[in-house]
Amino acid sequence: MIAIRDLAAELRNDARLPRLLPAMVMGPISGLNLTVFGFSTGLLIFSGPLAPYAVPGVGLLLFGSLLGCLLASLFSGYRGATAGPPLASLIVFASVAPALSLSGEALFATMAAVFGVSALATGICFLLIGRLKITSALRFIPYPVSGGFLAGVGGVACLLALPLIGLDFESRSLRELIEPAAIASWAPGMAFGVVLLLAAKRWRGDLIVPGGVLAAVLIFHLGLYAAGIPLSEAKQNGFLLPVSPEGGMWPSLHPGDFSSIFWPSIAGQAPQLLVVVLLNIVSLVLYLGSLELSCGKEVDWDDEFTVAGTSAVPAALSAAPAACLMVVPMVRHHLTGADTRLTGLFVAVLLGLVLAYGNEIVGLIPAPVVGGVMLYTGLNILDEWVVRASKRLPRTEFAILLAIFVSTLLFGFLEAMGIGMLVAIVLFVFHLSRLDPIAMQSTVRDRRSRRNRSIPDQAVLREEGMRGKIYCLHGYVFFGSAYPLFKRLEEDLAVSRSVSMVLGLHQVSGFDFSAAKSLCGFLRKAHAAGWQVIISGTGDWAKDRLAEDLSDEVRRRLVLEPDLDRAVERCEDEVIDRCMEEKREAPFKHTLLELVAGDMERQLDRQAYFENIIEKLEDWIELHDYEKGETVSGPDKPPEGLRLLVNGQASTFDASGARLRQYGPGDPVNLSTALGRQETGPVALADQSCQTAILTPAALQLLEETNAELAFELYRYLMLHATANGKP
Repeated sequence: MIAIRDLAAELRNDARLPRLLPAMVMGPISGLNLTVFGFSTGLLIFSGPLAPYAVPGVGLLLFGSLLGCLLASLFSGYRGATAGPPLASLIVFASVAPALSLSGEALFATMAAVFGVSALATGICFLLIGRLKITSALRFIPYPVSGGFLAGVGGVACLLALPLIGLDFESRSLRELIEPAAIASWAPGMAFGVVLLLAAKRWRGDLIVPGGVLAAVLIFHLGLYAAGIPLSEAKQNGFLLPVSPEGGMWPSLHPGDFSSIFWPSIAGQAPQLLVVVLLNIVSLVLYLGSLELSCGKEVDWDDEFTVAGTSAVPAALSAAPAACLMVVPMVRHHLTGADTRLTGLFVAVLLGLVLAYGNEIVGLIPAPVVGGVMLYTGLNILDEWVVRASKRLPRTEFAILLAIFVSTLLFGFLEAMGIGMLVAIVLFVFHLSRLDPIAMQSTVRDRRSRRNRSIPDQAVLREEGMRGKIYCLHGYVFFGSAYPLFKRLEEDLAVSRSVSMVLGLHQVSGFDFSAAKSLCGFLRKAHAAGWQVIISGTGDWAKDRLAEDLSDEVRRRLVLEPDLDRAVERCEDEVIDRCMEEKREAPFKHTLLELVAGDMERQLDRQAYFENIIEKLEDWIELHDYEKGETVSGPDKPPEGLRLLVNGQASTFDASGARLRQYGPGDPVNLSTALGRQETGPVALADQSCQTAILTPAALQLLEETNAELAFELYRYLMLHATANGKP
C-alpha cells in the first residue's frame, strides 16, 4: 500500500494540467455510468414492498460506491481506480428482500442491515486474505468457471430486467403480455436495451450509456408532452421512478431506524449472506485478473484485497454494500490517459453530488429506461462471455461455461459454482490422466553410467544393453495415471527380454495412495517375473510405504539408489552378470573376442603409449599413492597441476554427492582444472587404492622450454584421450 508521503507527492504531480484534464473529463463520465448502474440495480432490489424506499435504497448503493472509489483511488496499485458493488452480489440481494417477510420501515431497515452485515463479513475476509498473503491460492480459478460465473450474472441480470420494462411473467400470463396494450408498455424498454447494446458495439464510446439515457429521458418527456399526459399521472401509472418524500438520498438511515431492524430475519438469511461474501471474493479475483490482462500491469493482490477490505468496513457501518474494483471504467481510464488518482476522486465527487441533490431529478427518470439499462448490462455480459467465448474456447471448456451458466439460472450462484468446479475437476483429472508421466525412456545401451567399464563389459552393453530399461518419471503420479503407467512398463519389460530396469523418481512431486499401491503391485509382479527393479530418487515416504506393502523377499530384491547414475550402474551390472551367466549355456550371437578385438587393440595401444610417456616423464613427475576413500583432488586442495591416474580407480562428485565421472589408468583427473580453465574442480575420491602422477605447472613450463618434443608428445596423448572419451 502506498505511503501517505508518496501519495501526497503523487497527487501534487498529477494536479498539473497534462494529467488533470483527462481526469476532469473521464471522472464525471465514469461517475455518470456508476450512477446509472446504481439506479438500475437499486430498483431491482428495492421493488415490491420496498418500492417506497427505492430512492434511499439507491443512496445506500451509491454511498458504497463512493467509499470504494475514494479509498481505491488513493491506495490501490491501479491509478484511476473506480469501485462499486459487484453485480453478482447485488442480484443475490434482490432475492433476499422478498424472503425477509417484513413490511414498512422495518423491512427497509432490516434490508439495510443485511447490506451492512454482508459488507462487514466481506471486509473481514478481504483483510484476512490480504494480511495473510494467501491471494496466490485464489489465482487458480479455471477460466471456464469464471466465464460461466460472469455469464450467469448476465443471464440473471436479463431476467431481473424484464419486470422493470413491463414483462412480468409472474403476475401476467403470456397471452396478456402479447396484447397490443401490453406490448406498448414493455416494448420501449426492450427496444432501448437492445439499441443501447448495438450502439455500444458499433461505436464503443464512453458516453454511449449516459448519453443514451439522457436522450431516452428527453424523448420520453417529449412524448408525454405531445400526448398531453401530466407528470402526476405518469407517476401514478408507474412510468416514472418514485421519489423519497423526505427529500434526499442521503442519509438513507437515521439513528432511530436501527431500532426497527429485525435481527432474526437476518440470521435466517445466513446462507445467502455467505453466498454474497463468496461472490465478492470471486468477483475481486476475476476483476484483478482481467485488469492485469487489460492494463498490462501487475500489482500486489494482497494489497488490493487489503484496500478493498478497508473500504468495506466503513461501508458496513453506514449500512452500504461492499465495493470492488470495476474493470470497464478502469480500462477506459488507462486507454484515455486518465490513469491518475485524481480520476477516482472526481468519480467520488460526482457520486457525492448525486447523493446530495439526486432526489430532485429521480422523479423525472422513466422506469423503462432503468430497466433497459439493466437489460443492456445483461446482454453485454452475455455477448462477451457466451457469444464471443464460443469462438475462442475449446468445446470442452465452453461446455463447462455453459453448464455453469445454465445452473446459475436454474439453481443459483453458489450451486452453479459448485457444479462448475466439480465438472472442471473431473475434466482436469481426465486430461491429466492422459499425460505421459514418463519424461525419458532409454536403455543402458544408449545411456551409460559414469562408471569406467572394461572393454569386454562395454561390448556386452553394446550387444545386449536393450535388456536394461531406464524410465524417468515426472509430475504427480495419481490414481488416474498410475494403472496405465505400470501396465505399460509391465508389458514393455515382458516383450523385450529385459532383466533389469531403472525407475527414476527425481522429477516426481509425489504419489497418491492409489498410485503407491499400484507401484507396489508392479514391484511384486517384477519380482515374480525375475526382473530386477532399481529405484532412484525416492524419499522417506517411498521407503515407508514400500516397507509396509512389500514382503521381505520382494524388498531384498528391490534396489534403492540415491541418484540416477548409481541406479544405471546397478542396471548395467545386472545386464552384464545375467548375460555372462547365459553365455555359459548358449553363446552370444558373436563371440566376445570378435566383439572386442578392435577395441582391445586400440586400448592396448593407448595404454602402451601412456606407459611410454610416464617412463619418459619420470624425472618431471611426482607419484602419489591414495587409499580407498581418500581425497585425490578437490576444492579444499589447491590445484597441483596435471594429474594422471597411473593405476587403480577414482571418481569425481558434485556438491550433492552425485558421481560426475570415473577414471581408470591413463585418465587425466580434472583436466580442465589442471589446464587453468577453472580455479577449482569437483572433489575426486579414490574408489580403490590408486596412484597418480603429478606434473606441476612449474615442471610443465620447464618441460616445454627444455624438451619441446616430449611436451608435444604429452599434449598429443591428452588430445587423443579427449577425442576417444568425447570430453577432456
